[in-house]
Amino acid sequence: MSDQDEILGLDDENIVREPQEDDIVSPKEVKPFSDEELQIAKDKEESIASEESSEESVEDEEGQGLDGDDISNLIIDNENELPDQHPVLNQSLVNNPSQLVSSNIKPGQPLQKAIENPTRTDRLLIAVRHRQPTSTLLNKVMEEVAEEAAYLKAYREKHWNGDEDISDISTKRVRMLRSMVETLIEREKQKEDKVTGKIDFYSDNFQNVLKFFLQVIEETFKKVNIPKQFADNFFTELAKEFDGFEKKAEKIYYGKSK
Repeated sequence: MSDQDEILGLDDENIVREPQEDDIVSPKEVKPFSDEELQIAKDKEESIASEESSEESVEDEEGQGLDGDDISNLIIDNENELPDQHPVLNQSLVNNPSQLVSSNIKPGQPLQKAIENPTRTDRLLIAVRHRQPTSTLLNKVMEEVAEEAAYLKAYREKHWNGDEDISDISTKRVRMLRSMVETLIEREKQKEDKVTGKIDFYSDNFQNVLKFFLQVIEETFKKVNIPKQFADNFFTELAKEFDGFEKKAEKIYYGKSK
């Protein structure tokens, strides 16, 4: 301490000095991460990203759980996007439809979805499951028949001199659809008959009513003690008279044969 400091009443503790070089504390040196620590951090980051991607995938699948109406609308909206060419069919492809998926068909396209799961994407099947009106079903059946015929015609024109023939497959499908049309028409006719009060003498219901009347006659014979031999002769002759009675009944009921 100098004499001047002593006069001013300053000691070493009260003296404010400029910082010296030795007083400056150097920052702690940052140690770099080891390769093992970096790999652990990278694996953890990839694991988190994978879990998030998996959750998004599940949400997308749940969001895409379309019901029959949504699928029908999706197909109708995208039916113009279907390829112009019909896939070449043979028996092995019919037995294993998944083989029809071509590498040229991108995942998610309507045609690929239809091939992978035809029972969920077929327009006609969806309409039947949702019990659409008969007129709607008939229209869809006609569309299916016309579409199949168009594909068949185009394929024949393009490969008329080839060895492969898909006519048998298409013909079977057209026959099946034709049978469906006939069934739908018959159902529609039955509904119309019920509304107009027409009687179907060939139906099981009418035949059951007729059987009931014959049973009543048989029981009556027993009650009045008609001998069994006479009763048997009676029903034998009655059966002959009832042979082809449906046409006679229609003539009586409607005034003329249908």
